[in-house]
Amino acid sequence: MSVYVRVCTDLVSGVCQSESWQNAYLIPPESGNATELFLTGGFSSEAAGYGFGGALTLFVAGLGIGFILKFLRKI
Repeated sequence: MSVYVRVCTDLVSGVCQSESWQNAYLIPPESGNATELFLTGGFSSEAAGYGFGGALTLFVAGLGIGFILKFLRKI
């Protein structure tokens, strides 16, 4: 729903010096589940943690295998 809201356009030391009316979109309360997705952009820190952990694990495994192969070639 699009409505006009009053916003502070000049803030000095925590005190609003001038205000203006701006057209804004307010999220209706009945769209509770979509609100979090809208505000966070759908980013999941838990999924990012799994992805980063998996990539780091594969990097360490590849580095370890590389060191083992390097050692075996010298023998």
